[in-house]
Order: sequence, then structure tokens, then C-alpha cells
Amino acid sequence: MYVVSTSVPPHSNTLGLSADVLAFFEHVGAPALYGVSALVVPPLAHWGVNRVCGAPEPHTAAKLMIVARLIVALVVPCVFVLLLNQDCFALWLQVWKPCAESGRFDISTPVEIDYSRVTLPVTSQSEVCSPPYQPDGRCPRAVVGTVGHLLLEKLIFAACFGPIRMVLLSLPTGRAAKEWVAHKLLRNISYRASTNLDTECAGLVMLLELVLVFGFAVPLLVPVTAVAMLLHALAFEICVQHLGATLVHETRPPMGYLWLSLLLGAGLVVWMFAECGWAGRVLVYVGVPTGAVAGVLGYQLEKRYSQVPWSRCSIDAPQLEESLLGADVGPVGALVPLNIVLSHEEVPHATPRASVVVSIQPGAAGMVCQPLPSTSNSSIGVKLAETDAQLDPDQRNLIEGLRRTYP
Repeated sequence: MYVVSTSVPPHSNTLGLSADVLAFFEHVGAPALYGVSALVVPPLAHWGVNRVCGAPEPHTAAKLMIVARLIVALVVPCVFVLLLNQDCFALWLQVWKPCAESGRFDISTPVEIDYSRVTLPVTSQSEVCSPPYQPDGRCPRAVVGTVGHLLLEKLIFAACFGPIRMVLLSLPTGRAAKEWVAHKLLRNISYRASTNLDTECAGLVMLLELVLVFGFAVPLLVPVTAVAMLLHALAFEICVQHLGATLVHETRPPMGYLWLSLLLGAGLVVWMFAECGWAGRVLVYVGVPTGAVAGVLGYQLEKRYSQVPWSRCSIDAPQLEESLLGADVGPVGALVPLNIVLSHEEVPHATPRASVVVSIQPGAAGMVCQPLPSTSNSSIGVKLAETDAQLDPDQRNLIEGLRRTYP
């Protein structure tokens, strides 16, 4: 409706939208977009994943949120601008009252040529009400101007209102209100107020997506996004460190979607240079796709060759050596798969004999993360655990470094 309000004239449309209604849609577009992205998409994603998978799947839910927000915040507004805006395909004319009158613009005028009177057409209904697309640079400017303005307003609203909302909902009164709504209205008796880390990861990726897609054309998005991320991080730290927020649904941010955002942003830049006829078009045609492809290939090569022995990390933790040497993980000299997690916040500052999160399971692959107290004064806490979680490259490097350092 925001795009409609910027394209359809008031009073002269067949939709019956007055000037006040169109102005209302134009002013509430950014808050409504934030509300859909922050309040509607996350619970729907969790509900859909629970219905399909039968259990919470944080990584899948985060991916679903990112795709849904990409469609709501970028794809749908851009498509509507392309279809409705006068500088693109101008389909708003189909709801313009003069175009609804048949033959309104079929205008001709009589002229005399060589003593004969003929009628020459001046305009036709199709020329006015169904104009063809003109690749003269106006359409990409309209997309950047309309959608960029909407996203800028949305980010400003998110930077101002998002952190306040997070802190308020993390207060005891806010948590009690959330639980009351879930218990009394939604009939979800088992609900407990918490902070979903998959939602936070999806929000972080979405902010980066907006910058990668429109940041090249709207540079002001970059500092506004940085401020929004900073304020949100401060609010998150306050909620966790001081308000006792409970964190659930831990997952890693699915950063692979950012490559698609980078390609979309590069495509937008190429489209603008091509249609507007700006100087340096050849450099953009060659340099932008080449840079994007080189970035993707470099990332893939780094992931592949980071597994070679000379690039794997080594472990330097005397406390861990004591624990591994004293742990009963199998026959002496046997190379067994290790299932290990370290608390990276504690290891760098650990004092001798300090507690470290370590889990070892012969014959199992995967990771768990569970804090353990020291089992004695001379070793680090060790606990057997089983998990079938897949290892990511960082976890695999950690395990291989332990194997090599402590065979």
C-alpha cells in the first residue's frame, strides 16, 4: 500500500482511495514494514517449522525468517514499483478514472491537405493508458527513490523503537505480560518468556542484506544500519547481563544468503549504469560481476583449503592437556574421534585448575555445550556425551588440532 500511495492519484482512482487514506498509507509504511518483519514473521516461522519438523529447528527457522523478510522488505516493494510507477510500466493508469472511460483519449483533428480534408489521429487510448516501458533511466531511479526511502524510514524506526521494545519485553513486567498473553489468549500453557537467538541472527543478516542490496545506491543506509546494529547490540547486552533474559534456540547466522544480496546489489548498480548511460559503464559491466564472482570463489576456496594440515589451528591450553592426558578415552595411543567444546570466554582468562567446558566421547562426532565444574583440583571437568550434530569447519579444525596436539 505504500507503493500504491506513491503512485495512485487521490480522488481520481477507481479504488475509492481519498487523499487522506493515501497519505496515511505513505506515513505508516515504514512502521508497518518493521512490525511485519519483527512481530509477524518470527512467530510464523517458528510455528511453521514446529508443524513441519515436529520440533524446534533454530537453523531452519532462521533461514525461513531471512527469506520471508527478504520477500516482504525488498522483493514485494520493488515489484510493485516496477508495475505501478509512472516511470516504469505505469499500471497505475488502469485504476485512473479517465482511463476507465472508453475512448476518452482517442483524439483526432481534421486537416486540409491538397484541397482535401482528412482526419489525423493525435492520441489514442492505448498510448495514454498503456504506455510501453522506456529504458531511459527513469525506472531504476524510481525504484531506488521509492524503495530506498521506505527502507531508510524503516531502519530509522527500527533503530529508535527496536532496542526500547527489546528492553521493555525483557523487564519482569514485560515477561509477565508475554506469558499472560500466551497462557490466557493463545492457550499455550507451557510458554515461558525468552529471547530467541535464531530471531536475533535472522535480524542481523537482514540488516546486512539491506546494506548490500541498496547501500551502493543509497549510501545513507550504511551509517543508519550501523547505528541500528549498535543500539540493538547494546540493548541485547543489557537484557542478558542485567535483566536476566533467557536465551533459547541458539544457532549460527546463515551468512550464505548474503552472497545473493551482494549479487542483487551488483545487479542494481549495473542496471542503473546501463539505463542511465553514465560514464564508466564498461568498467562497471566488467568490474562488478568479476568482483562478486571472485568473492564467492575466494570464500569457497578458503573453506576448502582451510582443512589442509598446515592451516589447521593448534591448541595451547595447559589445563586442557592435563584433562585429556588424565581422561580415559580408550586404549593408549588409539586415535579416537573426540567430541569437544571449549568455553572460549573462559579459556583465555582461566586461572590454573579453572573450569572449562569439555565433552569427550570416543566414537562419536559432534558437539555439545554444557558448563561443567572441575571434577578435582588437578583436572578440568570432563563429561561423556552423545550427539549426532554435524561439524562445521571451525569445529572440525578445533578437533583436528586437538588430535594433532594431544594424540
